[in-house]
Amino acid sequence: FAKLLTDSESLEALGIEKAVADNIKKIVLQRMKPEFVHIKGELKLISYEPNGVEVIKEAIRRGIAANKDPDVELEIKYAGAGIYTAKFTAHEYKEIEKAISAVAEEVNDFMEKNNSEAEFIRNEE
Repeated sequence: FAKLLTDSESLEALGIEKAVADNIKKIVLQRMKPEFVHIKGELKLISYEPNGVEVIKEAIRRGIAANKDPDVELEIKYAGAGIYTAKFTAHEYKEIEKAISAVAEEVNDFMEKNNSEAEFIRNEE
C-alpha cells in the first residue's frame, strides 16, 4: 500500500478497475501518510561589513528563495554566534540534495560579493 502513495497506476497495472483502484487509493491516502526524510545542517555566516546584520539577513532571504522546489520544506533558525540551523524536509533525499546545493550556492555567492563568509556543514544523524 505504501507504493500507492507515490504511484497511482500500480493497482490498475494489476488488472483492478480504475474506479475501484481510485477508491482504494483514496482510503489508503486517508489512513497512511507518506514518509518524510530530513537533513539538518548548520550555516555559519560571518560578515565583515559595517551593515553585517543586514547582509546576513539578505543572504538568508536569498537562500530561502533559492529553494524552488515546492516539495522541499526549508526551515532556518538562529542558533547563536553566527550559526543558523537549517532543516530540509521532503519525501526523497534526491530532492533535498538539489535544494541544499541551490541554497548553499546562493548564500555563498551573496556573502562573497559582500565581503563576508558562509559555510554549510551537514549534521550527521
